[in-house]
Amino acid sequence: MVLSDFGSIVDQEWHRSCELRQSVVPHLYCVMPNHVHLLFSINKEGESDTNTSPEAPRGLQADSVGSIVGGYKAAVSRAIRIACGDSTLRVWQRNYHDHVEQKEKDFDRIAEYIVNNPAVWENDRFHPDMPW
Repeated sequence: MVLSDFGSIVDQEWHRSCELRQSVVPHLYCVMPNHVHLLFSINKEGESDTNTSPEAPRGLQADSVGSIVGGYKAAVSRAIRIACGDSTLRVWQRNYHDHVEQKEKDFDRIAEYIVNNPAVWENDRFHPDMPW
């Protein structure tokens, strides 16, 4: 993939996010013309995976998938809006698609999909040259 100016911002902000958030363990990513794939894990040393006590924090927690992706999307949006001089530009869709993979075969399948995604971009239903 040859990155556009905005694609370069998407790329740079992922590197920056990984540097800022020590808990993010990046495995693989791919910036596509109209989306990005991020494959990462979260290193939460010393924390249990399940906290079901009544005092458990509610809402978006630090070092959760939601806070990591939300922070990343906000940083990309801010940088792109500054670059193009439009503070109202809508950069991302409202939500995102996530998959929490716990089995190695699922991880490998997702990694293979990400690696191969650029090769099938021309057939993507959102490719601008597609007839539909």
